[in-house]
Amino acid sequence: MKKKKAVIYIPGLGDEKPRGQKLALNLFKIFGIKPYYFAVGWKNSGTYQSRMNELDELITNLYKTRSVNLFAASAGASAAINTYARNLDKISSVSLVCGKINNIDKISSSYYSVNPNFKESVSNLKNSLAKLNSNSRNKILSIRPQNDPVVPPKDTIIKGAKNLQSFTYGHTPTIVHYLTIGLPRIVWWIKKNSK
Repeated sequence: MKKKKAVIYIPGLGDEKPRGQKLALNLFKIFGIKPYYFAVGWKNSGTYQSRMNELDELITNLYKTRSVNLFAASAGASAAINTYARNLDKISSVSLVCGKINNIDKISSSYYSVNPNFKESVSNLKNSLAKLNSNSRNKILSIRPQNDPVVPPKDTIIKGAKNLQSFTYGHTPTIVHYLTIGLPRIVWWIKKNSK
């Protein structure tokens, strides 16, 4: 018997003000997927590791009864990849939208000064990617827009993953699209990969 499905959504910077993101996640319920909103707390200095421990615990608990999937936007992509690398045996799929993965040396220090936990997450990214073999990378969907002034589309591409170029333009509009009318694409990826 197939396990029920869960998805954990990790938002980008500004996660202390989720706005409509939490509400939009309820759309997953239409497809029989239980959603969870997990804010890293990018601005809360010194809490990154404790939050990652909490996320690992959530994954372990969910995995007992559900297939566990990660869905992340923008800066949340780094936390999702780091989490995936720590929980390869428990994560069925990873979906990223406008995720900053490459050229991390070009991230402005102003982002880090306001969001210290983002710096810590990004600093782990290289080692986490190195832990992903071709089979692990096959379970990652990375979606990029046509144009994005915040995260250049080329910075979202992960070798060995399914890299998809959307018809959308812009950073926030693309994230909003895949949280709403574009959600079936994420659902398709989850159902395709769920154990």
